[in-house]
Amino acid sequence: MEALKSEGTLRRRCRLRPVQYLNHILEQDHRAIKRRVRASQGFRSFWGANRTIQGYEAVHAIRKGQARWVGAGQIVRQLHFIAGLFQIAI
Repeated sequence: MEALKSEGTLRRRCRLRPVQYLNHILEQDHRAIKRRVRASQGFRSFWGANRTIQGYEAVHAIRKGQARWVGAGQIVRQLHFIAGLFQIAI
């Protein structure tokens, strides 16, 4: 891992998580998205599924505060954030 960090393949802040329960913390992040995908009862096309899941992830990131420049009550910024992800003109 140190060799990959020195080459620049991995970032310096990248950490190895050898403990199993730490991986569960990472998987919990996808729980809400998995629930929404299962509830959708399938998609008609790959591209429709791709865009829909990207939308789920974008809204989830906004709710969690991962999009630092988008606040919870800033509707216009949320619209621009989502439009930027999907290359949609507003």
